Amino acid sequence: MSLTRNGKIVDVNPAWLILHGFISKGEVIGSKVDDLIYPDDLKILAARRKNWPKNLARKYPIRDRRKNGAVVDVEVYSSGIVSYPDLILLDLPEESPLRAPVLTMKRSGQKAAAIVQDLLTLARRGVPLKKVINLNEIIDDYLKSPEHIQL
Repeated sequence: MSLTRNGKIVDVNPAWLILHGFISKGEVIGSKVDDLIYPDDLKILAARRKNWPKNLARKYPIRDRRKNGAVVDVEVYSSGIVSYPDLILLDLPEESPLRAPVLTMKRSGQKAAAIVQDLLTLARRGVPLKKVINLNEIIDDYLKSPEHIQL
């Protein structure tokens, strides 16, 4: 299950749907996760949110409610967003003019991570993977990036 910071469900996997008795993602996407937690366990979820992001990537047991109201024991493994642009995008409306620059920042960060990975491969004298790339796309992305615009 993937959630926004304020607890709205944005995605669930097929196994989650089966376990909880739902047929399709559309039945739960957009609803609040609190509505699916066993009422007595809401305090556990509240404590986890209070200590976020300190307690990310930890497992904890909790009870969920199935579609038919039955209780099911689950173990939650929560883990973080990879970058600040991802955090910004969570609460940024689709029509926001800030969305394009934030997406550009995100892509730039991903490219930087790929470069670091390549450097680590070279430093370890590993065998690099060869891949054909389109330099025009890379140059075009750079020309649209905030780094270039500031020059």
